[in-house]
Amino acid sequence: MQLKITANYPQDEVRRIVMFAAKFSEINHAGLAVKVKNHRGSFAGMAYDGVCTSKDSAKGAIWLVTLRIGDRFPLAYMGMNIETWQDALVYLSGHEFGHIYQFQNYKAGRGEKFADWL
Repeated sequence: MQLKITANYPQDEVRRIVMFAAKFSEINHAGLAVKVKNHRGSFAGMAYDGVCTSKDSAKGAIWLVTLRIGDRFPLAYMGMNIETWQDALVYLSGHEFGHIYQFQNYKAGRGEKFADWL
């Protein structure tokens, strides 16, 4: 897994949280690129089944996850209380890795709710 962090949070802590979520996601980490960026709001993310071929692309990446973390906390989201940016990063990482699991396992269901069940 290739990890690029440009967010304005402590890089060691961001790395530790993302690696924690990846460890329990049951995905193939080879060919996965993860980018952690700043966000103007609270948080947002995307998982891509394929990577564009720009000069900024991670070499050898097949799947891309972008995680954007802001500073608008605490908040209630889908029945959860997200108190800090760390809470948001744990949830968002796990959710987007759930989509990568969907991409890697063609028999897996697809969709937002299924990504949260993994």
